[in-house]
Amino acid sequence: MKSPNNKKKLFRESELGNRKTFNWSSFKKDAKEVGEIIRKREEYERRAVEK
Repeated sequence: MKSPNNKKKLFRESELGNRKTFNWSSFKKDAKEVGEIIRKREEYERRAVEK
């Protein structure tokens, strides 16, 4: 039977591996899209208030 501590160590290593392969270009692209959605929503709300 493996010790529960071993599982924790494996998880920590896989977490580090995921961090190393983090794709910054796709993250930036997503952030830009989210920013545009937020800007459009704010514009829409501003128009609704003006009417």
